[in-house]
Amino acid sequence: MKSALCFAVVFLFMLCLKPGLAYGQPSGPLRDLSEFQIDERKELQAIASRTLTWLTGSSEQNDYISVGRFANFFGFVKFRVSSAHSLTRSASGQEVYALLDTDQRARLLRLLEEQTPPFERTASRRIEMNRMLERLRSGERVDRASFLELAERYGQAEAELGRVIGTGLGQIAVTLTDAQREEMAAMRGRYVSGQAGRFEMPPELREELRGRENVETQELWNLSSRLLTWLTGTQEDNDFETVGKPSQHFGFVSLRVESGHAVKRGAIAEEVLELLSEQQNDALRTAVREETARFTAFLETRSLLCRELERAIVGHEVRPARIASLGGAMGRIEGEMTWGQATAILAVRNLMTNEQAEALLAMRKKYVPDEGEAETAPVSDAKADTEIESLAAAQIARGRQLFAQCALCHVTPEGGRSPGPSLSGILGRDIASDPNYLMYSPAMREYARDEGSWTEARLERYLESPRTVIPGTIMGFDGMPKGSDRAALIAYLKTLSADEGASEAESKETAQGPDTVSRQNIVLLVADDQDWAGLSVRMDPEEPGSASSFVQTPRIEQWAESGVRFTRGYSPSPVCSPSRASIQTGMSPGALHWTKAAPSVNDRDLEPPKSERNLNTDYLTIGEVLRDAGYTTAHFGKWHLEVTV
Repeated sequence: MKSALCFAVVFLFMLCLKPGLAYGQPSGPLRDLSEFQIDERKELQAIASRTLTWLTGSSEQNDYISVGRFANFFGFVKFRVSSAHSLTRSASGQEVYALLDTDQRARLLRLLEEQTPPFERTASRRIEMNRMLERLRSGERVDRASFLELAERYGQAEAELGRVIGTGLGQIAVTLTDAQREEMAAMRGRYVSGQAGRFEMPPELREELRGRENVETQELWNLSSRLLTWLTGTQEDNDFETVGKPSQHFGFVSLRVESGHAVKRGAIAEEVLELLSEQQNDALRTAVREETARFTAFLETRSLLCRELERAIVGHEVRPARIASLGGAMGRIEGEMTWGQATAILAVRNLMTNEQAEALLAMRKKYVPDEGEAETAPVSDAKADTEIESLAAAQIARGRQLFAQCALCHVTPEGGRSPGPSLSGILGRDIASDPNYLMYSPAMREYARDEGSWTEARLERYLESPRTVIPGTIMGFDGMPKGSDRAALIAYLKTLSADEGASEAESKETAQGPDTVSRQNIVLLVADDQDWAGLSVRMDPEEPGSASSFVQTPRIEQWAESGVRFTRGYSPSPVCSPSRASIQTGMSPGALHWTKAAPSVNDRDLEPPKSERNLNTDYLTIGEVLRDAGYTTAHFGKWHLEVTV
């Protein structure tokens, strides 16, 4: 109610001050835009498409941003959507520029220079946010509060950029003639109705802009097109925003550009959601439910910021303190949205199988088949590099960015579960030797037998083209064609080469004593009806027939490899309860007077069984021995042993 009242008051205030500059209605038809507002289906599409682009993309792809994304408060998005995405900033911007007089064009060119410092601050803070997100993606710990503080500063920088642009455009607006305003209104109508035609820039104006870089002229058209949409639209046009605009840190824009604008969020989202399991989809849906409330708050705060900027249209000062306050609030909400999406996507990744990871990589390759061959220059990293004291540190920082792509399948120890083996400590480690990863391909295991360990040179060759070095490898990564990228990634991997768990263990040893650290976990697994060849683990390492060729028990294989295997044990009884009693006490079923499965009379027994109904507490159990040694003990599953005091 308050926002509606604010809208009405500001709108009437502008009409009273300057009727000639009140927002007008375009002459062409408008599409129904309600579907582009807050919509959980479209929000799910946005997060699902970002699952693909963020988990498979590079730092450069995440950093890429389209012209006009920053300070997007001037109604161009609604204008473009109204025209069914048929117009471009360049076309409308050039026509507006040609409509302005000499002084107005000069003011627009000064604005082009004035916006550069706040634009660079905004871009720099966005890059900082991306680097924090990539550390999170790589499995490093990132403080949420610090991220949100940075997001708040990012929002303030973007709002200040909006203030500079709004002030400059407002100073042009108050000098427009009635004829210029009427032509702008007609221009909007032509573009929205699809009847704009083709505009040719007058030769004298082309000469006026000669020598300017293409990036600079594109930004000039961005400013002049904003002048058009701001002055000919409504406040609702300025408030309009699509679900794909906030939290634009996940690389979708880059994929769209690289594919020649052929990819659509809906199509990618459908493919991603079909690939994921129900549990993974639930993680994204939960994020969507949280995003809806945040997106509403984001739009409400953004609309208040737009109202403040609109003061410039009627010649009033845009208040810097008000802009900073609203920008900070807006940035924090956007940061919460970004963090929520990132953690949801990582939750999906942590549940991924090898097959899903490979399918995701193949999906990206399908949309941009040749992207691996392109040598993309880093975007906006120059400022970050100036803060790094040495070239070695700069290379490691670059390697950290590249490792974020590896994190789809490989994470550092703090990152938790992943489809592939850990890369921590890989330099100098035996090939195919991660004890927590049991799915190495036969080709990788054969390579391990031939080559031994990962040397720097061996890893460098492998990273260049994995399938060339190891034909038959199941890794879906195509490789890094740039030598500088491979060197940077290896430099970063070297920082993970030390035993990162050692320092933690040493600190525990200092605090708790060596016995606490050296104590091993004990897991005793008892299964019914498990015959001699019932597992994929050999009961006798020297007897091939003591393992199943059909049943696969990889986790038990892992336990067997990393633990102690007792190959000469025997069962004291062919039935369950007596054997469990013997395991617990170390006593034979005869000594326990427990030689039968259950305490009941059976006429078919050849002799009356000895069958106590309880396990007397006088008997010392293995659980009690371990408890007294400092272990925390527990029993799960069937017991079939009653205890009496």
